[in-house]
Amino acid sequence: MKIITLKGKNNSGKTTALRNLYQKFLKMAGTKKINFFHEGADDSDFTAELIVRNNRIVIKSIGDGISWIRDGFQYAQTNNADVLINAWNSNLDKKYNVQTELPGAIVINNPISICAPLQDEWKRFNDDIISRL
Repeated sequence: MKIITLKGKNNSGKTTALRNLYQKFLKMAGTKKINFFHEGADDSDFTAELIVRNNRIVIKSIGDGISWIRDGFQYAQTNNADVLINAWNSNLDKKYNVQTELPGAIVINNPISICAPLQDEWKRFNDDIISRL
């Protein structure tokens, strides 16, 4: 399974980037939505499962605690995902290692700055992820 991990500080745009990517996937021809559910204390995070370009993709936006990271990895494995795209709060680096928890993960640091001119940043980020499928 290929793993793409967005790593950043609290409120740095990880969930927003993953939500935007999910919406982009849904607009692509041939995409099939398998599952979607909200998570977290305020339901702002989510897990989504879809088929994109013949790849079973799991997106897990909640990455503030190691249990959420492990849950997403297990969910992706159980559902035979080809790709897991998830978030990793950089505060976890104090106690955990991305490569130990998510072997072989491609880590994208600070995916999108909240203050960036978003149209170009979103397009560049989405194109980068899609090119890795």
